[in-house]
Amino acid sequence: MAKPAKAKAPAPDSLTLEYDLFDLPTAQHKAGLAGMLLLIDSLKEREREPLPEVEELTATRARVRFTAASLQTLLDDWFDAEIVEIPKRSKNPKKAPKREELKEIKPKDGKAKMEKRYIYDEAVIRGNLLAHWLQQGNRNPWHKLWRDMLYRVIYAKPTTHHNFDDRAAGKPARLVSELWDDLVKSHAARSVGRISPHELTSILFLGAQSENAEQVPFKDRIEYILLLRFWALASSVFAPRIIDTHKGLLKEHGFLLAIPEVADLKRFVRRMQDYWRDLDPAPAGIRPRDALIDLPAEGGLEFLYQLARHRVEQSELESLLVAVELYHLLRPGDDVKLLACGRIQPDSTLVNRYKDLRDPRANPFFKSLHLGNLLANRPWFEGADTPLTLYPWQYFIHGAHQYPFRFFGRDARRQFDHIRERFEKDPTMETASESQLDRLARRIYQMIWAYVDHRTDERSPIKRKDLKQNEKGYNIYPDAYREARLKACSEAFLAMRGRHDSDFIEYFTGTICSVPHFLKEAEFLEVSQALLNEPLTVKNLAMLALSAHSYLPGGDSKKTSADESANS
Repeated sequence: MAKPAKAKAPAPDSLTLEYDLFDLPTAQHKAGLAGMLLLIDSLKEREREPLPEVEELTATRARVRFTAASLQTLLDDWFDAEIVEIPKRSKNPKKAPKREELKEIKPKDGKAKMEKRYIYDEAVIRGNLLAHWLQQGNRNPWHKLWRDMLYRVIYAKPTTHHNFDDRAAGKPARLVSELWDDLVKSHAARSVGRISPHELTSILFLGAQSENAEQVPFKDRIEYILLLRFWALASSVFAPRIIDTHKGLLKEHGFLLAIPEVADLKRFVRRMQDYWRDLDPAPAGIRPRDALIDLPAEGGLEFLYQLARHRVEQSELESLLVAVELYHLLRPGDDVKLLACGRIQPDSTLVNRYKDLRDPRANPFFKSLHLGNLLANRPWFEGADTPLTLYPWQYFIHGAHQYPFRFFGRDARRQFDHIRERFEKDPTMETASESQLDRLARRIYQMIWAYVDHRTDERSPIKRKDLKQNEKGYNIYPDAYREARLKACSEAFLAMRGRHDSDFIEYFTGTICSVPHFLKEAEFLEVSQALLNEPLTVKNLAMLALSAHSYLPGGDSKKTSADESANS
């Protein structure tokens, strides 16, 4: 007689998922756990039900109990979407446009023209959590930046929009029933010692493929895949810019994601809520002013700075995070490209130094040079010859070009003046070993000022001593004086950047040193020694000083500026 079939165990009404930071394999998983907890907290404040129950939350562990209904609430809010009109340059062969429009394109140089745009209705994520915590809600430019990143990069392909389409139509997200079944099956398999991995996609995990070059598939536990839905809620987005030297413009270049590798889960969830609440909504165009960055690592530093200010002692950063991972993503066509990736460890000293440098209006060339050297723990001017030689000289000599951003020499001048002011406030720095390079910078700055002033006076019908001053006591520079200054600085700048080693030494000694330089004998000998031993250092400082001294405040002969500082 056949044995009766064993009755199938009924599906559980609830599942308790336990997570430990030490078990989670990547920063994206850890940020996903923090993001899920942030979303639960947000839903509580918005009085949504039913919700997953957080039964335990410590620095490294979280235990959360789910039901099918509470999982639906969680993911319905994440996928919540609205219909937005999206203009596109080309037609979608599978979908008729809602209408067609003509848009006027006004290039900087050339005649304006009309281009056709095809208007489509598409479901775009609402971002309810950010709208809840950000100042000004969904009118905050940080909210738009975050939504644009998700729409243009993570969920760029229309085949990934099904759950957004459901929510925009007022339906539950279709993903949930299948996900709940997979979680139940995984729970049953684990009870008998088995694990059934599921496929990972790039929507969930940045850089994932169906399989890598060695034909190893990308798979993960379903409990971990659930977390990867939420890492964007615990991460920040920035807007990298690049310089189009042909058009003389700054333009947006993809998105920079700063994903934290969480070390203290409980504290981080609290601090991240403060992070979203405290972000400055001040715009620069359509983007938040503080989101504009000129090199990827700047996004990591800005994230650490914003996380640390107000409510986190900077010395606590090291215990709050293991690191911040950086991903620069761009979608030039149908596929998303990873342009760069990196990793920054939290360092309170580094954040303190960055705090004094952060300025979204700074010249992008100078900021990239200065911050790159800060991160590499190098002198602030090291490697200056690369941008000064690579890009057109007009970007570095004032008056030779119209700039879409703050002039390079203005920021260089501030740096030199800052060094000089520090020496004036603390004369003991003159003998401090750590100030040797700053001392050299100050002396070369003075020598270049003497040379530029001398050559300008030779060429200008109006001498510096005869310049008139405005009511505030600042010099007014006539056009003839500006032209003479431009010629003196540009000639020396071009002569220096085309010379190396012995050729540069010969030029510096025969030209820059040919005018009275007002240095004491010991100071001149120190410069001479540096010129022989480290000619590239002297060259970098001299070219930076030429850029700084080419800058004359004021836009014309009748204007000047209060930020002019004395040179001697």
